[in-house]
Amino acid sequence: MLTPKTIDGKKLAPYIPSSSLKDAVNLMILLKKRPLLLMGEPGCGKTRLAEAVAYDLYGEDYQNYYFQWNIKSTTKAKDGLYRYDALKRLSDAQIESKQDQIDKLELGGAYVKRGELSKAFAASEKGKPAIILIDEIDKASLDFPNDLLNELERFEFEIEETGEPIPPPDEMPLIFITSNGEKELPPAFLRRCIFHQINFPDETLLVQILNSHFSGANDEYITKAVQDFIAIRKKLDRTIAISEKKISTSELIDWFSIIDEVAKMKSADKEKLRDSDKRFLENLDTWMASSNQEKLPFYQVLLKNMEARQALKASLHDVI
Repeated sequence: MLTPKTIDGKKLAPYIPSSSLKDAVNLMILLKKRPLLLMGEPGCGKTRLAEAVAYDLYGEDYQNYYFQWNIKSTTKAKDGLYRYDALKRLSDAQIESKQDQIDKLELGGAYVKRGELSKAFAASEKGKPAIILIDEIDKASLDFPNDLLNELERFEFEIEETGEPIPPPDEMPLIFITSNGEKELPPAFLRRCIFHQINFPDETLLVQILNSHFSGANDEYITKAVQDFIAIRKKLDRTIAISEKKISTSELIDWFSIIDEVAKMKSADKEKLRDSDKRFLENLDTWMASSNQEKLPFYQVLLKNMEARQALKASLHDVI
């Protein structure tokens, strides 16, 4: 769905969706008014999907149609529409003349900043809907999802402080909402969404993901990395609490980027390599020759907490 590109200095990594995920996106596009709620463990690709769809629809012009609203514990549904800077208005009022204050009051928009949802409304054109990502909705308060529904169902609002009406968009934006499942969402909210659980990729899809990120990489390294990665995830599942973050595709990509870089050193002049590079090459060769995850190279990149390292270490009888 997304090929590697660099646009305005930003590198867009490839995105390889499953067939069921493609179907969920196409259903959302057909229904238009229904947001797509994506759930899955951290690192499974929920956040990047919306941007990939925006690029798929609009190419290098996608940034004019793509908006991301990152939810925090203090976020209110109204924040997605606008924020009114009352403090700035008060500060200006203290230093401006009375006539200036009257003019500013009439131009209340000077203190109004559109939120990401409102920006998506404004950017949507007939036949060219904007795309907005509402990321990690489960971080917000319990009231937030239902409050958000009220705004999404109206698609028009009024700036209370100025009385300025904001009309509905010419075309309903495509709305992606992500959740890590850390908090149960209200039934009323769930009923109004298209739901898709992004499962962790299987071996075939993981191979495709690495091939899309590392064109020209050695197939044997990719196969070995994916097989060991899957085996490590299974071992950690048996020993680490469910609440702990699992290693994800993002860690796999980071890990394989080191493997790929070290593998390229094989063609270099060995006399010019640093001692550390020679050790890396030896570690890589030892790992490739092993029948399981013994002598796992560069595990510092793959296992990013002590619980995971200790659990794998115990299961492999101190092989790392």
